[in-house]
Amino acid sequence: MRKLLLRKLAAIVVVLFGLTILVFSLSHATGDPRYLYMTQYTRTTSEA
Repeated sequence: MRKLLLRKLAAIVVVLFGLTILVFSLSHATGDPRYLYMTQYTRTTSEA
């Protein structure tokens, strides 16, 4: 029983790590994520 729980826990850790890498890669593939999430009203051409 303990071996099964450890195996399931290890699988969960691997899946979560893989999903994190996937989401990070996809969000950076299209450019700077900070710029993509801003609206046209929050974008400025010069820095304050």
